[in-house]
Amino acid sequence: MFATGIDEATADAYIGAIVDVCEFSGGGTVEPLVTDAGIGDYEDSAILALARDPGVDARVIVSSDSDLTDLGPLWHGRLILRPREFVRHVM
Repeated sequence: MFATGIDEATADAYIGAIVDVCEFSGGGTVEPLVTDAGIGDYEDSAILALARDPGVDARVIVSSDSDLTDLGPLWHGRLILRPREFVRHVM
């Protein structure tokens, strides 16, 4: 059981569904080479590590998480934008 109260079988089912949607839509999934970007929060660190992974090489990170947005607007050459900022950028 995870801290969220979700059991492992349910979490695995959700992950499987997300992978299926990614692959069906022409996208894909990536196992990051590094899972720690060196910041204190595990989830935020994983997002940043994935953004820097050569298989992803994200140019923009869109988040409303203040721990991430406080790193921006530019982090290692990548924009970190709140959702509304991102919409303004692309519109």
